[in-house]
Amino acid sequence: MLSLLSERASSVFAVPAEAALSTLASLLLVYCCTSIPVFVWALRQYVGSLRAKQSRPSAELMQKPTSNIPSPEDTQRLIKARRSCFPKDYTGESIDRFVIEQLLEAANWAPTHGRTEPWKFVVLGRAQQEELLDLTLKVLERDCEPEVFAKKRAKVESKRSKAYPKVPYMVAICMRRQALPEKVMPEWEEMCAVASAVQNLWLAATAHGIAGYWSSWTAEARDSQDMKDFLGLGPQDRCLGVFMLGKCADLSVCRSARRPLAEKVEWRV
Repeated sequence: MLSLLSERASSVFAVPAEAALSTLASLLLVYCCTSIPVFVWALRQYVGSLRAKQSRPSAELMQKPTSNIPSPEDTQRLIKARRSCFPKDYTGESIDRFVIEQLLEAANWAPTHGRTEPWKFVVLGRAQQEELLDLTLKVLERDCEPEVFAKKRAKVESKRSKAYPKVPYMVAICMRRQALPEKVMPEWEEMCAVASAVQNLWLAATAHGIAGYWSSWTAEARDSQDMKDFLGLGPQDRCLGVFMLGKCADLSVCRSARRPLAEKVEWRV
């Protein structure tokens, strides 16, 4: 190809074929030297854009905090409507799993220092609740004095027969002491984060018309190694109680009140 071009250039411009060939070769070299870097730059830009698209969080995760926010009045009403409703007042009606997932999704958006997200939720259906109760009685019998065990057993068995059958779901509230391998936050901060997650879950339950109750459970069983094994927790992780979820015929029966805010606030402005 270069020979043909050089012959034509030689005939047109009346220059020796060798000189024309040398000139064409030089021009081709200059073209390659200038165009290849441009091509490489364009290729890098294209690859970079593909990587950015792959690493960019989905639209669901990148929710704008200003979109579709409830009014201050609606938010205040929801917060004030939240109640602790005892399982004995539940109807025993089932709850769709999708709704439970929505409550847990709300919990997952709790504030967390260091973005460690230390919460873990273990959702227990009726059969798994019976396993939890068996474990609880086993620990109480092993770790308590006979008289103490007798009293606590009677209490657990009473709830087991009268209240807990009305609870379609129990959620074990857990704190992972080191949720991220490269980061350890103060334990009290992680406990506060988990409590905030529970509040989110509770408010979401209220919005769905679902009753909730955060039980501290029996301390002996809650803090035992048996409980950690049952819930799949690490040595330093903690169970912070069990959250009951159920339907209540009338949430208004769960009444509440608060003392005046002025008793708890000191303004220094």
